[in-house]
Amino acid sequence: MKREVTNEYILKLLKSQMIAFLLLIVVSNWGYIYFTNQIVELENEIKHLQNQIIAAKNEYDRVLEKYNHIIADMKSKDTIDQYDIFDIQYVNNILENDIDISTSAQVKNPWFSQRYNREREKLFACAMEMNKDFVLSSRECRDNLVTLSHYWGVRPGDDNQKITFAMEDVSAMLPSLYQTLFLLVPVISSTFASVGALFKDVKESGVIGLLVIDEAGQAQPQMAVGSIFRSRRAIIVGDPKQAMSLS
Repeated sequence: MKREVTNEYILKLLKSQMIAFLLLIVVSNWGYIYFTNQIVELENEIKHLQNQIIAAKNEYDRVLEKYNHIIADMKSKDTIDQYDIFDIQYVNNILENDIDISTSAQVKNPWFSQRYNREREKLFACAMEMNKDFVLSSRECRDNLVTLSHYWGVRPGDDNQKITFAMEDVSAMLPSLYQTLFLLVPVISSTFASVGALFKDVKESGVIGLLVIDEAGQAQPQMAVGSIFRSRRAIIVGDPKQAMSLS
């Protein structure tokens, strides 16, 4: 049976279509406004980033100009005041396969001039003189060195017999005794085979001021643990291109 189309039905249909059309317009306008705002925000962010890039480039150019001026000034000085510059060329020379070029770069001392090194040597000599005067004038240094010689057994006691110390006394006195020894003998050379016997009774860390391990590739890592524990600082140097590990 055919449905009769009435004016009321047509009006309802037109009204629903009109509402849908109005909603479409509202949504479209809202979407246009939203995405327009998003575009504006992105454009502003792009401009801000572009300004940051320009500012960073200007700062880079300023620092580079200052750097080049300093380098040129260093290179223009007399030989005694000239510096070896640590730059890309210097690094490339160190990594050069040509052994002569690489060695020449490795023996240089970047950022130090001959005059600076001479003044540093003078300062070191003055420091050694002061150190010598302190050791010679200090009764405590003398007593500590005598006690250390008793501990090592190279100097007998008053009864001409070796002095035996209690372990708690040894642990308490050895840090001070060794540090007094380092005032008199700044550098002590040893091997991992003997350093354990030398410092076996030192239980505290930081007794050794600076530990330098040369040819580190010749030893197993665990052999250095005790020495590193007893040191405040450590320089560990090893070159696999030289002698290979014996272990």
